[in-house]
Amino acid sequence: MMDGPTHQELDAKIALVEARLDARLVGLDGKIDRLADQISGMVEIGNVRFADMKADADGMRQDFAMLRSEFDDLRSETRSARLTIIIAVVGTGIALFAALTGTISGYLTAFQAGLSVLSVSTVEAADMRTATPRPSTSLLEPRP
Repeated sequence: MMDGPTHQELDAKIALVEARLDARLVGLDGKIDRLADQISGMVEIGNVRFADMKADADGMRQDFAMLRSEFDDLRSETRSARLTIIIAVVGTGIALFAALTGTISGYLTAFQAGLSVLSVSTVEAADMRTATPRPSTSLLEPRP
């Protein structure tokens, strides 16, 4: 009559449990190795990506510095163009003022000359009405 498992059966069960545990530990060890390989691969990829990002950032800095220098050049050219435009506008205004003043002065002088001719011709016409005709001394003038 046997009351419980024999010593050999217990040893066999323990050996089976140990074998299962060893198999699981080997599987777990393999998974840990794969995970470690993946992490180191990610670190290497991360380092490469970081290096690429750093190179891109350095390139952007250089591009930004070049754009800044071009912007400064453009700003100085704009200032000189603005100054040229201001000088041209002021010069044109002065020239228009001088031309207008000269024209008005010429019209005023012509008007005054016309007034003096009118007053002289009025006096001469009055003199001619009261004067006697004089004889013509020129051969070209017709005789009265």
